[in-house]
Amino acid sequence: MQLIANILTINLFSDKILYNVVEKKDDLIDGIPTLCVGLEMTKKNYPNFNLLDMNIDEMTKWTYGPREKRNVYESRLSKFIFAALFLGVFRLVFMLKKHERMTKELSISRDSLLSSEQKMKSQFERLEYVVSHDSTTGLINRQEFVDKISGELVTHDSCAFFIIDIDDFKKINDSMGHHYGDEIIKMIADRIERMSSMDAVVGRFGGDEFIIAIMDVTEEEIESYIEKLRNALKQKFIVNGKNIYLNFSTGIALYPKDGNMISDLVVNADLALSRVKISGKDSYAFFDEEMKREARRKEEIENTLRRAINENGFEVYFQPKIDLRYGRVAGFEALIRLKDKSVGPSVFIPIAEETGLIITIDRWVTSEVIKRLSQWKIMGLDRIPVSVNYSAKQMRDKEYPSYVRELLEKENVEPDLLDIEITEGIFIDDNASSKGVVEELRQVGVTLSMDDFGTGYSSLNYLNYIDVDYVKLDKSMIDRYLEHDDEVLACTIALIHSLGLKVVAEGIDSWGNCDRIRECGCDYIQGNLFGKAMPIDEATKIHDKSVNFEHDVIR
Repeated sequence: MQLIANILTINLFSDKILYNVVEKKDDLIDGIPTLCVGLEMTKKNYPNFNLLDMNIDEMTKWTYGPREKRNVYESRLSKFIFAALFLGVFRLVFMLKKHERMTKELSISRDSLLSSEQKMKSQFERLEYVVSHDSTTGLINRQEFVDKISGELVTHDSCAFFIIDIDDFKKINDSMGHHYGDEIIKMIADRIERMSSMDAVVGRFGGDEFIIAIMDVTEEEIESYIEKLRNALKQKFIVNGKNIYLNFSTGIALYPKDGNMISDLVVNADLALSRVKISGKDSYAFFDEEMKREARRKEEIENTLRRAINENGFEVYFQPKIDLRYGRVAGFEALIRLKDKSVGPSVFIPIAEETGLIITIDRWVTSEVIKRLSQWKIMGLDRIPVSVNYSAKQMRDKEYPSYVRELLEKENVEPDLLDIEITEGIFIDDNASSKGVVEELRQVGVTLSMDDFGTGYSSLNYLNYIDVDYVKLDKSMIDRYLEHDDEVLACTIALIHSLGLKVVAEGIDSWGNCDRIRECGCDYIQGNLFGKAMPIDEATKIHDKSVNFEHDVIR
């Protein structure tokens, strides 16, 4: 089939360009396809095609009839079609411009989206960093450390975990402020990182604790590393123009010897750290299984104490104090016991202090003693005081003085019948606060005793500004000096007397010690020689009894 010409028709409303093939020369006028032929072919090939809202049938009617008329029609229609073609081309150009503008807008939108995506990515990375790192030091935090090491343990044969704690760091924050405390924390983190190898992972566990993991090291290398680290951390820190020296305690656990899971290893390193803290701080210890058994035992005892608090499982025992001048019972010390006798006080009291349960326990003992004093008063017995122990941990109970005042008023008991025994240790951590609480107790009207005198601190210094009534010489001091050099005790007692205070000797278990301490000028004695701690009924029976110092017991 021979191609002769194309007829171009345009639908302005559908933006379609249609080509019709003309195949016969008879359909040409002066070499140009007749409109009629074009319309006929368009009608055949595109029956639904419209041109300027006119369908093919209407347009073809214009082209049929006498030749002369048809030429006129075709001439007019040709002009019309050329106008339509011009409009179509104009519309096509307009659409191309519109397409160009849309393309530019799309390009701008794409650039904007890419920029937003970059910002979101940057913000996500920042958020990810904040979540996984400590804000003060820049070290990874506890959770990130655990996640990172958990993945690395499976590819290494061994690993050492160190938990490092700054001893008594609270003093730094309290004396210098948390801002300078944070500066010291940053310096410590920097020294640890500089001391650690490329294989070490260093993190901050929060507060004043850091954790380090070093892969594939021997125990000898661990010993060497910890010594170097301790030496580096013991160098002075210069903060705000001041030289600061710190001590550190460290617990160490080894993989896989002490556990295969990161959680177990962290717990075991923390147990080793606790052992160092209890043993005097400023040292390090490797984890051993005995620590875990001890931890389980502590947990059992803590549960026992909680049950005793909730189920009335405690009772108060009373140990008499004897007046060496008159040989009479001059008072009692209240001592707490578990009713079931499952655990002794020397074991459960430190755990009660460690867990904070001592505050509730001491309040309960104070209440029981004041109630007993009220009952003895009603019974008409002599006025003799009863002592209760006041733990250093109880300094956190700021409402204790007002609690004591309310109980004394409620039970109608004179304040001086309650003696509160404090220890030197309460002034070590927070001197000003401790002194304030002691002064509040003094304002209540109770008497005060300095307990455990001579156990290692500069006790005489405290006696210069702490207003107490009695000083209780610790049994360890008496045993140390009474046997070989009782003049030391005699001088100490004389010095205490010069301050206007009375002296009580604790732990007197033999007549020989009783005689010697009397000769040293002691005022009161307490110990198993004249009576062990006893239940309330027995204490009531001996309340008004006297002692024959011709080597007799209370009668």
